[in-house]
Amino acid sequence: MNFKEMMLKGILPDNLQVLDAHGHIGIFPGTVGCDGGYKKLIEVMDKRGILKTAVSSTYSITGDYIAGNNDMLEAVSNSQGRILGYVTVNPNYPEDSVNEIKRCTGEGVIGIKIHPTHSKTPVNHENYKPCFSYANERGAIVLVHVYSLDAVKEIEKTIVAWPNAKIIIAHSGTESGYALTAELIKKYENAYCDICMGYPRANLLEHLVKYGDDNKILFGSDTPLTDPGTSFGRIMLSDIPDSSKEKILGLNFIKMLENCSL
Repeated sequence: MNFKEMMLKGILPDNLQVLDAHGHIGIFPGTVGCDGGYKKLIEVMDKRGILKTAVSSTYSITGDYIAGNNDMLEAVSNSQGRILGYVTVNPNYPEDSVNEIKRCTGEGVIGIKIHPTHSKTPVNHENYKPCFSYANERGAIVLVHVYSLDAVKEIEKTIVAWPNAKIIIAHSGTESGYALTAELIKKYENAYCDICMGYPRANLLEHLVKYGDDNKILFGSDTPLTDPGTSFGRIMLSDIPDSSKEKILGLNFIKMLENCSL
């Protein structure tokens, strides 16, 4: 049986390596059924068969980035390697970007997170230059919130400007931007995407694989906003090869982590 047939029978394949490249510590307004803590996250990971989850702090995105990054560091240090961290940079404080990255750098902190929407600063604004310059020098991962076609168009300029930074297009640019995202991950060596989104279009994943690059697509859930089981199910029940599913579920992120530094 292939993975889809197994899932429909309630069977999970043996030895799947599942890593979630896009999660959070903390909650956003409207989040229900979860306290946003790292202990609850690990419970969910165990239930869903997820080996590791990479997180940023919701508080660092919406409020105090330093306090939020401290929450992220606490989660990473108390998870026995299960939780990885993104240090969140706020472009409204560009003079502190590199200092904050260096302050948070350590075992288990694997990349940088920026959220242009909540920061009210477009991704190509000069205030991001210290962050991207630092990432470019080190070949570091930068996870960027990208939630529209216009945002995908903007991030192409960033991908071109910083060719050594490994840039993840979060949410694949959502329903309006996923087609262009597929083009970008195929065209640019340093462009990747994750698949988490609240309202995914039918056959979106199939499109990313067919017109993009299945080596550049990452499993992401946006937990705790969305249960990881939803993204997992979308992958397992999609009409793509099992080899592509294994890559997306974890092998691509494992390879990415082996070839980056912060």
